[in-house]
Amino acid sequence: MYLDIAVRGAKSSYYVRTIIDWLYEIKDIIEDEYSAKVKIHHVEEPSEIPEVYVCGEFAFSGLPDNEGELIEIIKSVVERKIIKQENINLCSKKEKYGGEKLKEEHVCGYHDAASLNSTKDTSSLEKIVHDIEKMVIDTLGFEPVHGFPHIERVMKIAFKLAEDFKEVNPLVLKLAVLLHDIGRVEEETLRKHHAILSAEMAKKLLVQYGFSQEIIDKVVDAILAHSFTLKYTPKTIEGRILSDADKLDALGAVGIMRVFMESAYRGRTLEEAINHFYEKLFKLKDLMWTEKAKKMAEKRYKFMVYFLDRLEKEIEAEE
Repeated sequence: MYLDIAVRGAKSSYYVRTIIDWLYEIKDIIEDEYSAKVKIHHVEEPSEIPEVYVCGEFAFSGLPDNEGELIEIIKSVVERKIIKQENINLCSKKEKYGGEKLKEEHVCGYHDAASLNSTKDTSSLEKIVHDIEKMVIDTLGFEPVHGFPHIERVMKIAFKLAEDFKEVNPLVLKLAVLLHDIGRVEEETLRKHHAILSAEMAKKLLVQYGFSQEIIDKVVDAILAHSFTLKYTPKTIEGRILSDADKLDALGAVGIMRVFMESAYRGRTLEEAINHFYEKLFKLKDLMWTEKAKKMAEKRYKFMVYFLDRLEKEIEAEE
């Protein structure tokens, strides 16, 4: 019986080498815990940031604080399988890691994805969504501009817009809102658009939890659609709603608050902050997909115009 752990990344990377070394150090502990032989594999890739897969599921990327945290992450993945299946099944078929087929037989079973997509298993689904929400809070924090307060505001707007569409899948919408900015924490480091990063991270996470491909595809579509700069056209109603809700949060009084908080954080001048209204924010009202969002955007836009007019008059003492 085998329990497979795969590490993807450049072997020359300090982080990748450290993860591999730690895995060999904790190998005996994991084997004793689950009475299974641990097989550790490395898949060479260009990235210096390691990605670790346990039993074929994405577990994490980066470097935990220590070996103890690494043990807990691995145990959480395996035990989640046990919870989903009541016991971990022996897997007799070969699996793939990073596109490379391994020759060993594996003990790692898959959880029953159907149970996660059935309305009958409501309590299990609610717990998973709660766990994802907690992860988002831990990742983004409570910074008002792009942190969890932003997620909460977008969630309220999104479900207000969804009232007009019976075909909306509320699970897809909620997951997409929760995860649409999760990639911002890596954007500057990886020099990759946050919407693309968020979509990639969401896909791995939802696969890990066993959601259906249909739900995953819709969540990914919605996350890609929310970005102003990416200019991705949504294919789903959930994508159109998230796009509208996210842009509405950049308008009105909240939008004004966000501009000046973000400008202060980035060290922008007052002139640069004001220019941001004209370069981006005033264009958002014309990018709405839903009728309700168009009406809300028009009201918020007018308030911003009034505010800027008042601000510029006060600056010039033209009251």
